[in-house]
Amino acid sequence: TPDPAPDEASEAMLAAKSQAVDAPSDVTAAMTWARAAWRLGDFGEVLAATAAALRADKKEPEALWLRARASIMRGEFRDARRLLSQARKAGVSAQQLEQQLGLIEIRERKFKASARRFEKLGLTNLAARFASFGDKGLVQRWRGDDCVHALEGAATPDGLIFEVRIDDTPVRLIFDSSVASVVLDQQMAIRMLISTDATSPLGQSGLAIGHGRIEQLDLGAVGIKDVPVDLYPPQLIAEAIGGAAVDGIVGPRVFEQLMMHVVPDEGRVELVRNDRRCARELDARRGDDGIPYAVQDVGNLLFMGRVNEARGVYLFNTGLRGAAVAATAAAYARAGVGTPTLYGDRPGAPFVAVDQFIVGDVSLPAQTAVWGFQEQPNPDGIRVDGMFGTEAFGGRAWSIDFPAQRLYVVPAAAPAPATATAPGAKCCCLDPTTST
Repeated sequence: TPDPAPDEASEAMLAAKSQAVDAPSDVTAAMTWARAAWRLGDFGEVLAATAAALRADKKEPEALWLRARASIMRGEFRDARRLLSQARKAGVSAQQLEQQLGLIEIRERKFKASARRFEKLGLTNLAARFASFGDKGLVQRWRGDDCVHALEGAATPDGLIFEVRIDDTPVRLIFDSSVASVVLDQQMAIRMLISTDATSPLGQSGLAIGHGRIEQLDLGAVGIKDVPVDLYPPQLIAEAIGGAAVDGIVGPRVFEQLMMHVVPDEGRVELVRNDRRCARELDARRGDDGIPYAVQDVGNLLFMGRVNEARGVYLFNTGLRGAAVAATAAAYARAGVGTPTLYGDRPGAPFVAVDQFIVGDVSLPAQTAVWGFQEQPNPDGIRVDGMFGTEAFGGRAWSIDFPAQRLYVVPAAAPAPATATAPGAKCCCLDPTTST
C-alpha cells in the first residue's frame, strides 16, 4: 500500500486560512482562503472565509457573490436573494445577478418568470425551454389523504424502476440522481406528441438534445403537472440505460417536493408527503440529522466525502452499479490507494480496495471501489473527486428528503446475513464510469 499523496489544494486552503486568521483586517487573505475553499467544495469554509472578508469590508463583491452561489446550491433561496441584492449594490454585473435570479426561479419551479427573465437577458434558447410552461411547473397533487405511498417492487437489482403514466401512456423509468428531471427517447416523444420547445448541442458530437414539457406524469398516488423533459437521440438513451428494461430516466426534480424512502431488502420505495401533518412519518424515516448536499444548476447532487482519510467532493449517482465508489486517480493517490495492475475477469473498469468511505460524518459499508472516474470540467470550478452509488449503503434502507436537501442512511442493526450477495456478484447494468 503506497503512502497517501499530499493534497496540495487542501494544504493551500489551510495555509490561506491561517494567514487570514492572523490578519483579520486583510480582505485579500480572507478571499484567498474563500477561493481555495470553494475549489474544494467546502461550503462551511467558504462561509467562514467570506464572513471574515465581509467583516473587513462589508461590500466585498466576490465574497457576496460566493455566499449567494453557496446559498443557491444549498437551497437557501431567501438568503441568496438578499445576498444578490447586496452584490448588486457592491457593483457585481447586473447580467450575472439576473441570471442567478432566473436560476433560483427554476429551482422554485417558477418557470414562466424564469423564461421572461432569460428572454430579457438575451438567453433566448434557455427562455424557450420554459416559455410553454404555466406560472408554476412541477405542480404536485396527491390522491387520497395518506402520508405514505408505497411502490412495491420498485427497488430492483437493476436500480429504482418506476411504473408511471405520461399523458396517459404507461412507461417504465429508471431513477438516476444525476439527471435533473425526465429523459426520453426523441422518437418516443414524437409518438407521445411531446413537442420540442428548444434544443441544446451535445458537446462536439453534432447531436442535439431536445427540451419539452410533459403535461401530466402520474406515479402511484402522486400526480405532477408541467414536467420538464429532455429528449435524447435513441443511441444515447440506449447507452444511458444500459441493459435495464426501461423506456427512459427520471431524476430528482420529479421528487423534489417529497421524501423518497428505499428499503432494498423488501424491494420497496415509499413516497412520503412533505406535509406538517405527516411529520411523524417523515421523522420515522430520518433517524438522525442527515447528510447535507448541494445541488448544482446542472442537477448534480454534491456531498463532502472521504475515501480513507482523503477528503473531497463526491457526486451521488444511482447510475453507478457494480461498485460502491468511483474516484479519480488523484483522489485514490491522496487516499493511499495504489494503481491496479490486474483488471480481473469482471467487465468495466478495474476494482481497487479502500478501507473506508465516509459521506458527511456517516461511515458507509462501501465494499467495492472502481478505478477510472475522470474529473470533468465543473461549471462552478469545484474539484469533484468521484461519485458513489446506492451500493455504498450496503443494503441498508435509505431516504432522501429532497425539500431539506438531506440524505439519511439507516444504521446497521446487525452484521449482514451470510446469504447476502457478495460484492461484485451482480454485474453492473450501466458502465460504472458513466454518468448521465
